[in-house]
Amino acid sequence: MATTPIADIKRRILNFVNVVELGSPNDRFDDISILPDGINGRLQITYGLSQADEKSDLLPLLKTYEGNKGTLANQLHPFLSRINDVGGTLVQDTVFKNLLKQAANDPIMQTTQSDFRDTRFFQPASNYFNANGFQLPLSLLVIYDSWFQSGGIL
Repeated sequence: MATTPIADIKRRILNFVNVVELGSPNDRFDDISILPDGINGRLQITYGLSQADEKSDLLPLLKTYEGNKGTLANQLHPFLSRINDVGGTLVQDTVFKNLLKQAANDPIMQTTQSDFRDTRFFQPASNYFNANGFQLPLSLLVIYDSWFQSGGIL
């Protein structure tokens, strides 16, 4: 990767993906979207930097937040068993969504989300990038986006 430090390249990649996914280059820890891409096309919540969704990443994210002793972890805990509930009830639960929004202001949640994004998506993408001899930052962007959208390279 030529002369640009990896930290600068990473920040540019994350800013670019934020613009495409969230409409702003800034990290949006509080972003909540309701999308019809859950199991069997049902509505589901996606949350935060990595758009953790109910069918895959929301439960591990919130359990990690709980393990990190997040300020609102005890209040969120009762909802964990309802994540990915067949009835899709969390998309209509304003208490849960408000707790997620409030938790986004907690520095522990922000660190949890940042670390989660790095561990789940950026580090594996970077490892793939390096292991396969890619060199251009645009290649890392494409690989990262593939990891972010699909969980890997097919």
